[in-house]
Amino acid sequence: MSIMYSIIPYTESMIDETTINWLSSYNIILPTSLRSGRYPTITEMKDVIQEIKYQNIAYQIGGGFWMADLQISDVYWVIIETTIIGNENEPHRFTFTGDEKAIIAIVVNLAKKCGTFILVANGENPKIIT
Repeated sequence: MSIMYSIIPYTESMIDETTINWLSSYNIILPTSLRSGRYPTITEMKDVIQEIKYQNIAYQIGGGFWMADLQISDVYWVIIETTIIGNENEPHRFTFTGDEKAIIAIVVNLAKKCGTFILVANGENPKIIT
């Protein structure tokens, strides 16, 4: 079974008791000076994918979804998916499956464009990515 990763943009409205308790249960304390985040656009996702060198990149678009299949090596891969809402220049919620280190590298590069994210694996084990 593959682990599904998702990104949650950090916003100041997240600083509530429920979120703080959830993060604290994983020994994460939110720094006070995090840059607010937002969901990336498909265009920004493509830009980040092109910035990182992969053996093979295949895009699939249709039926209301967008997917990028990234082959990192003969063993490692990442699949990025979203349901298309509007056009490629509007923010989208992406999910990731595949090699965790490669996913983190992608999200780190996205954070440079879109601000801070909380990366979660199957809704658990959050990581703050700035």
